[in-house]
Amino acid sequence: MERVSIPRPIFQFVEYKLRNYKANKALIQGASERRENILMRGRRKRHARAYIVSSIENVPTSGSNQTSRRVVALILEEERAVLLAPWVDVIEQTLDRMSPMDRMLIKLKYFEARYNDKGIVMQLPMSERSYYRRKAVLIGEFARAFGLVG
Repeated sequence: MERVSIPRPIFQFVEYKLRNYKANKALIQGASERRENILMRGRRKRHARAYIVSSIENVPTSGSNQTSRRVVALILEEERAVLLAPWVDVIEQTLDRMSPMDRMLIKLKYFEARYNDKGIVMQLPMSERSYYRRKAVLIGEFARAFGLVG
C-alpha cells in the first residue's frame, strides 16, 4: 500500500487502540467469563439471575445491597466489552491480512512493548528509515480499516 498522510490525531488514536488491544481483548473475554460465573451462581439463587437479565433502570440502587452493586458493575463491564469488541475485531481482521513481517512489526511495537523503536529495528531485517515508513503505512491501513480515513 502507498503511504498516505494521516492526520496526527488519527495516527495517535490508532496507536492508542493498538497499544490497548491486548488489554481490551482480555476485558472482553473476562466479561463473558464473569457473566457466566454469575449466571451459574444465580441459578442457585434464582433472584440473582433476574437482576442480571434486567436493564440497569430496574436494578435496585440500595447502597447496602451487595448483589445490586455487583450486577451494576457486571452490566457496566459488559457494556464496555460490547463497545470495545468491534475495535478488537477490526484489529484482528487487519492483522490477518498483513504479511508476517508487518504483523511482527505491529506485535513488537504495540503488543509486547519490550522494545523502543531502535530495538525493534534491530529485531527486524530493515533499516530505521524503512521501519518508520512501514509503520506509517501500517497505521494508515488500520486507520482505513477503522473507517477514520478514506
